[in-house]
Parts: sequence; C-alpha cells; structure tokens
Amino acid sequence: MTGLVVVADVGGSKLLLRACDAEGGVRAEARHETGPDTDGARLDALVGAFVEAHPDASAVAVAVPGLVDDGRVLVSDVLPRLAGWSPAPTAVGPAAVVVNDVRAALAGVCHREPLLQDVVAVVSGTGIAASVLTGGRVLAGSSGWAGELGSVPTSLTGGGGPVLDEVASGRSIERTLGRRGPEVARLLAAGDPRAVRVVTSAGTALGRAVGMLVTLLNPERVVLGGGATRYAGYADAVVAAAGEAALPEAWERCRLDVDDDPGSMVVRGLAALAAFAPLATEGSAHGLPTVPTTSRSRS
Repeated sequence: MTGLVVVADVGGSKLLLRACDAEGGVRAEARHETGPDTDGARLDALVGAFVEAHPDASAVAVAVPGLVDDGRVLVSDVLPRLAGWSPAPTAVGPAAVVVNDVRAALAGVCHREPLLQDVVAVVSGTGIAASVLTGGRVLAGSSGWAGELGSVPTSLTGGGGPVLDEVASGRSIERTLGRRGPEVARLLAAGDPRAVRVVTSAGTALGRAVGMLVTLLNPERVVLGGGATRYAGYADAVVAAAGEAALPEAWERCRLDVDDDPGSMVVRGLAALAAFAPLATEGSAHGLPTVPTTSRSRS
C-alpha cells in the first residue's frame, strides 16, 4: 500500500471514518450519528467530504450492514433507506471497495492472522451477524445470506419466540433498559442490578448461539467484536455460555477471543481490503486480499 486509504464503517447508529497509513496507523478520524432515516445522499456527502480532505488517499473502502452485490446495497434491515444505494463515484472515486460489514470484520481478523483456516467473526452491535472462514475460504452460501446469526430463533421448540437480534444485540439491551449506550455503561459501572441482569442475559443468549456455531463448524478460532462487547459483563457471559453450550470436543480445540478494539474491527478489515484491492479476486483464500461482496448482516 502506498499513501493513505480512507475507510468508512456505516453502522446502524454511527458512521466511522478513518484515514489509515501503510502500517495501519490512524491519521485522522471522524464520527457521525446514523439511524433508520440515513440515506445514500447523506452518506455520499459525509464520506465525500472526508475523502476530499485527504486527497493523497490511494483507495477508499466502505462497509455497509446489508446484502451487498457488486458494490450496491440490495437490502439493509437497520438502514432501510440504503436499499439500491452504491457510493457515488464523485464521493469515493471510481474504484472503491464496497462490502458487507461483517465480511470486512472477518478480513481484519485474517489480515492479523493469515495462517488461520477455520475462523468465525461474530459482531454484536445494533444487530448480530457472523462471517465464516472454513477450509481457508469465505462461506457465502448459495445466494450470499450465510451468517445471518441475528435471525436465528432463540427457541427450537416453536411458538413464535424472539430471534437472537431481539434479545442479545446492543439495540435490544438499550430498548429493554430504555437508555442509550453511554447511559447503559454508567448503570453497569454503578452496579445497577437490573442493568447487570439484562446485559448478562443478552450475553448468555449470544454465547449459546456461539456454542452452536462451534459445534456445527468446529472452528479453531472465534473472534467477538462490535459495540455491545464494551458493556461490562457482556463478553464474559458470552464466553461462559458458549463453553457450556458447545460440544466439549469442539470447544476444547477452539479459542474464543474478544477483539481488543471491537469498535474498530470493521474499519481494520476495510483498511486491509483497500490496500489489496488492485489484486482482489472473489473468494480468495483467507478472505484476503478481498472477500466476496455479497452478504447480508444486521449488525
């Protein structure tokens, strides 16, 4: 990589923009709030202004929560007004990389540890999703929908119970407590019993789902990221429940790590993708230099 790369992590509650150098160092950063009303025109304006402020950037990469195909968002549950959007060339240049956000997170994991062959990246933020590397190749599914962990029912006995997004995501925690993220963090720091109970319950639900993934896929590594992991006790509950739910033999051979900077997991992957974009081939081993662009996520 020469010069800078500009990366844009478009999430359900925030847009994180970074200009990164050849060593992955952050030269500049900007954050903006997003929400269900965020549309393509606003993103083009925000990303375009950041790119314009860094004219020496050699590449631009954008991650979006949704089904992305050939650089265009087909559907996004958390940002519904992005359906049909692709970044305007005037904002990002003609050769921007546009990918699903959790696929970008997986690329970041693989960039750090290129020898991994079987790994699952799980991101819990506004929603929950997973991206899987198996046998050194990204698992996309027949039509790009592989990894929609947040849509998995929490009960296998039927009866129309909630899906994982509704009980284990950062958004579900905020809704249950009726507080925004910073207020939730303060309640947890103060030891508020209800907040502790809600966050522990959410982490336990995700942990059971992670245990299921370990049993089904037998990965050597699971990496957990996303904003919800910053809530005190959440990640601990995930790890404990995953260990209880997984097949013991599979769990024994798997390491579950919480990313050391979970909020930037996606942008680190984007930086890796942008750096190698000229060499990209879809479905490359280890998810690098790129990952398939078709994938859906609610994170």
